[in-house]
Amino acid sequence: MFMGAMPGETLPDPAGRYDIPFVALPEAGTDPRVMWLEALAPVVAALDEAGVTWSWVNDHALQSGDFSARADGRVLLANLPALPLETLDALEQVEGDGHAVGLIGPAPQAVPGFDPDGSADAALERRMAGYAPAHALSRADVVNWAQAQLENRMPGTIRRVSRRVEDGFVHFLVNQSAASAEAAFAPGELGEGVALNAFDPATGAVWPVSPGDDGLVHMTLAGMDSRFLVIGPDMAAAGPVPASVRAPAMVAHTLPANDWTLHVGDASRPLGDVFPDWRDAPDLIHASDAVVYSTTVDLDGAAAARVRALDLGRVEGQALVRINGGPARRLALDPFVLDLPEGLDAGPVTIEIQIIPPRRNALAGQGVSGEAGMEFLASLNDALTPAGLMGPVRLLSDTGDDATTGESE
Repeated sequence: MFMGAMPGETLPDPAGRYDIPFVALPEAGTDPRVMWLEALAPVVAALDEAGVTWSWVNDHALQSGDFSARADGRVLLANLPALPLETLDALEQVEGDGHAVGLIGPAPQAVPGFDPDGSADAALERRMAGYAPAHALSRADVVNWAQAQLENRMPGTIRRVSRRVEDGFVHFLVNQSAASAEAAFAPGELGEGVALNAFDPATGAVWPVSPGDDGLVHMTLAGMDSRFLVIGPDMAAAGPVPASVRAPAMVAHTLPANDWTLHVGDASRPLGDVFPDWRDAPDLIHASDAVVYSTTVDLDGAAAARVRALDLGRVEGQALVRINGGPARRLALDPFVLDLPEGLDAGPVTIEIQIIPPRRNALAGQGVSGEAGMEFLASLNDALTPAGLMGPVRLLSDTGDDATTGESE
């Protein structure tokens, strides 16, 4: 539809309201779709805060989906202005499969589309007269209603995303907080030949898990950690359980900052009492190249055999770790824990941690230096990002005394 000015006409005032022939535009703030989303926003926020995983579903999905595989879902009908009779039939089938349906807001009294004689609307109204009271919920009850069926006991920081696969279910759990948190999850009845395994994609390790006396699987996730819970055919064990999973139960020996040496280019210097934030170090504030931290720690045979991980603590950037000059192993995401399932060799152990910093500070340095074509980046210098190895760096061992018998150098 042409919206410009014809010859001899003036352009419309862009600040005013357009008048388009044959088209009626809704008044600002009265679009029913926007009003529906705004009214539902507090309910969605409450579900998110409670750690309840949810997704949108439409008429087609309800009418054509197969919900008979498991009976642990809930369907919430929220402020529906209209409802097809076919969808109401599908909802009754969903309940027959063991799921639950709840209704908040007024019950729908019309079918969508054109109903010339009103018979479809009348049929829906008759059926909803009994259906709506039996399924009505208050907004305050929605979270408890959802959690009771899902049977999860997850804090709001842990999110669960589930997918049905051919032979079972895969649940992805992720802790969105920097603090550790515990998820408790009800796997439901496990039939013959159905196993419950945890999978860590970072290491490829698979290990069996089982519900406790309360019927729930309890999993502790470190800050920003994630884990897959796989319900289906038994997965072949692949490697030991990652030390990062067992870290809370381990004995930790801290390697103090003043035992470390910092290598910047060809220059080296001992660290002080703390690992520095590069923003506070004049020679590192705009560093773009990797910087190496190194230390040596003495281990006797028993202590070396008990070591299961090297925990770098807080890292701002990426880390490449070498032990006794071996292959470099990259750590790019928190938790920055290097699994050492075979332990370490007795004697002096040299640890080198190469930190690759975020690029933002280096770009800011190019801007403030006046480098041609990069001056526009100077404003980044007003909001530099943390960079470097912050620590504390710790050796984690299974049980027993501290992992070291001598002093680190």
